[in-house]
Amino acid sequence: MSSLGFLALLLLSAIPAIAISSAAGSDRAGAPDSPPDGSLPELESLLASFGSMPGLSARFREEKHLSLLREPLVSHGALYFAPPDRMLRRVEKPIESFLVLRDRELAFGSPLGTRTLDLDAHPMVAAFVDALRLVLAGDLDSLRQLYRIGFDALDKSANPRWEIHLEPLHGPAKRAIASIRIGGEKHTLTELRVLEANGDETVTYFSSVDTKRRFTEGELATLFWIPES
Repeated sequence: MSSLGFLALLLLSAIPAIAISSAAGSDRAGAPDSPPDGSLPELESLLASFGSMPGLSARFREEKHLSLLREPLVSHGALYFAPPDRMLRRVEKPIESFLVLRDRELAFGSPLGTRTLDLDAHPMVAAFVDALRLVLAGDLDSLRQLYRIGFDALDKSANPRWEIHLEPLHGPAKRAIASIRIGGEKHTLTELRVLEANGDETVTYFSSVDTKRRFTEGELATLFWIPES
């Protein structure tokens, strides 16, 4: 099973029996083919608006389109983000699970068990998680270090639609992930698409997005709790 296949199962709520060492190789080696394009004023303005959010919460519906399956695997749940580095993804069905990020530590669990890992030791996993986290945090400098960046202003009306294109620049992530696309309308997140090099694709649709979510100290402690390993 590929490292990204492991992540697909992880985000569906299963804790797979796979050696995480396959994702632990250096992801920093080698120079990018060309400098990342992330200097567009529209992109900078958009990320600045995300960076000023007090927090975010949203519902999601996710479809995993795998070459081995005729029908996509579908899951539903909620996403929470407290800037700059805390994120919770809670799957409610078909199987309850959670994935929580705090600083550089990631925990994931389901009825089968719970595991934690240090993202700095697993750059392949970090490449997937950091794409959405850094966009929501408005951290353009860090995005430029990890991804080749493109930006499309799809609609310049009163409620403009946009899409950010991210391509990993380094190592295993570059070989496994063809592209990550994050789309939205105005200052609202609407969609996340991850296309793997093997053609498998995961599409997440967001709804009920609250970009003014303020978390209490109690919520910060409980929602983004990392169990002891």
